[in-house]
Amino acid sequence: MDNEARKLIPGRDIVRMYPRKPQTYAIIQWTGENFVAIDHHCEGAAHITDMGNLVVKTNHGETLLTVGDYIIKGATDIYPCTPMTLKMTYGDPV
Repeated sequence: MDNEARKLIPGRDIVRMYPRKPQTYAIIQWTGENFVAIDHHCEGAAHITDMGNLVVKTNHGETLLTVGDYIIKGATDIYPCTPMTLKMTYGDPV
């Protein structure tokens, strides 16, 4: 690489910080009795095991949910969330 290629170009080679834009998420809570709504929310990526547990398929694999857990639908994935994490991380529903 020659010296010309090593020069920093003002305006192009600057690391900038970008805030994340606020986003609204679709979130549903597993009550143990709302499988049809959960399955619709997860676009068919949920199922009940032989033992009666809810399993949701995410981009990272299958996750077992406990009654009371939430399922968050993001831009590209769905993922489980405990009630405590939801309370600490997300605002009130709109």
